[in-house]
Amino acid sequence: MAMGRPKAALPLSPEQLAQLESMAGSRLLPAGLVARVTIVLLGATGKVNQPIARDQFVTNDNQNARPFVWTATANSIFAKVQRLCKRISGTAH
Repeated sequence: MAMGRPKAALPLSPEQLAQLESMAGSRLLPAGLVARVTIVLLGATGKVNQPIARDQFVTNDNQNARPFVWTATANSIFAKVQRLCKRISGTAH
């Protein structure tokens, strides 16, 4: 069962649609504005808010992806594990 208010229709004229589509593909406009334009276009096609938000997060997360970089050495990690094992050995748990 849907919760909240019913989704209002978002009618766009052909001129508005063309302008928004050109803005969505722009590399000169600020990224936040392009993201908002994309959200409006998705809403105009009938997509609901939750999938729009999920898709925008995934797209943004994938565009800004960076490889994971280890900051600790293997020896320091191993030393921490050894200290933990010494601390918990012999406990009555």
